[in-house]
Amino acid sequence: MRLKLVNININKIKFSESTKIDQDALLIDKEGLKAAVLEDQRISKIGIDLVRPNDNVMIHNVKDVIEPSVKIDGSDSLSSNFLNLSAVGSGQTNVLKGVTVVITEKNADSTSNLSINMKSTEAEQIPFSKKLNIVISIEVNENLDDKVRTQVFRLAALRAGQYLGEAGRDAMANQFKVYEHLPLVESVQKYPDLIKVAYIKFIKDNSSTSIYGFDAKNIIPTLLSPTEIMDGAIISNTSNINSYKDTTYYSVNDPIIDALYQEHGKTLNFIGVIVSSDYFDGELDSLSYELSSKFIKFLGIEKLVICYEECNEQNSDFSLNIQKLNEHGVKTILIDEGQEHFEDLHKIILDSISNNI
Repeated sequence: MRLKLVNININKIKFSESTKIDQDALLIDKEGLKAAVLEDQRISKIGIDLVRPNDNVMIHNVKDVIEPSVKIDGSDSLSSNFLNLSAVGSGQTNVLKGVTVVITEKNADSTSNLSINMKSTEAEQIPFSKKLNIVISIEVNENLDDKVRTQVFRLAALRAGQYLGEAGRDAMANQFKVYEHLPLVESVQKYPDLIKVAYIKFIKDNSSTSIYGFDAKNIIPTLLSPTEIMDGAIISNTSNINSYKDTTYYSVNDPIIDALYQEHGKTLNFIGVIVSSDYFDGELDSLSYELSSKFIKFLGIEKLVICYEECNEQNSDFSLNIQKLNEHGVKTILIDEGQEHFEDLHKIILDSISNNI
């Protein structure tokens, strides 16, 4: 798979009579955007606001955050993962950088665990505080069950991202990068002397995360191309947003994938991303790791990158599961969630490879 990501930098946002990009400004037809989202008749009301860095604003009840994007190769934008499976992870995608769509629930009974403080002094931890945010607050029809509500919020984000992303179809690019991911056999033949590395992403069993539109919380270990994830194959958990890392934005812009790609073909062979379930139940979690271990061994992967929460490091089940991987001959590269900056990740990965630990 070969994916060309084209970045279009946006430094200003404002409402206008039509939606288009004028130099570095995204002009937004408010009524046009509203109509695009309201195509879903399960939405009863929406509000749209433009929120900028340092505004004295706190955004509550966040359901998801995405970047507007458009697929150039004859398919749709980020929502192509519901409509055209073959398009995701290959071709060209134009992405509006510096701007996000923030979906919130209007008049929610309880607040989400994720809020965005636009005056936050901890913007490195909450990156959306530094973004130009198009905040769309949604009120859904009554009597919808949780599963349907989740779908409504998810599709609202995708429709908004698609509508705004179209403005970037013919816009001038600021920069672009091409990512290539070969089939497993070809990759091993091309880089026979490089260590085979994979990255495992765990889907929490209480989430509503989807892969290509399908519920992923009970998924068996599955290998995806990194380019599929970078192109929107994984859509976030809109029912249980605990941190900005639960958003679609973070999945598409996963810094671990970026760091591994930087070394792909140089110091390592980045085989791909394994998606597996992460259960709160210890017995089920152990089974998930056992299945993952067998799958990883079958693929011939020699090192596995695992991102963990600090609390998990002290968890006996987590330690036993890591031991299980080691017993299957898979060495692990453990990355603390706090080490998300590229320089930190790059050093950890390089040190692990060079020291053969």
